[in-house]
Amino acid sequence: MRLYFPPDSDYGKLGRIAVLKSYRGIGIGKQLVLGCEDVVKHHSKFKLVMDAQKYAQQFYERCGYVVLPEYGEYYDEGILHVRMEKSLK
Repeated sequence: MRLYFPPDSDYGKLGRIAVLKSYRGIGIGKQLVLGCEDVVKHHSKFKLVMDAQKYAQQFYERCGYVVLPEYGEYYDEGILHVRMEKSLK
């Protein structure tokens, strides 16, 4: 998992979240995302952005993230992605 704050930005950027397939579906991914949201808020940032793999879009939507349609769907390393964000206010 990776969480960073791009220079001169008002948001955190989340990436590379991974949970072993045998541990999916029991809430680990959600707890990782919630923990990152707490870190972002602690740094006085109130938005979290990510480039999510398309297959995981519904998981992030259940966590409160929305797709940013202006970015469209795009390929990164041969995998379809969408840009998503969540306001943390």
